[in-house]
Amino acid sequence: MLPRMRTIPETIKLLREYDPGTSLTETALRRMVLTNQIPYTRVGKKYLINVDALIRYLSGDEIIMEPVTAAPPIRAVQS
Repeated sequence: MLPRMRTIPETIKLLREYDPGTSLTETALRRMVLTNQIPYTRVGKKYLINVDALIRYLSGDEIIMEPVTAAPPIRAVQS
């Protein structure tokens, strides 16, 4: 099964559909990503969040963090 990977704004939108009264904001979620509190994958400039892992984390379940390794950015070849 493929994980549900979403950008930060998409994740907040999805969480608000589940819980319209959520207090979690885009800023707070971005901070959680940048401080490695939750697992994410970086693709270009975007951070993709595993929504199911985030929900487990917010529910108090332990998440095993693996080191995040980002691929070097692809640069255009200038001629």
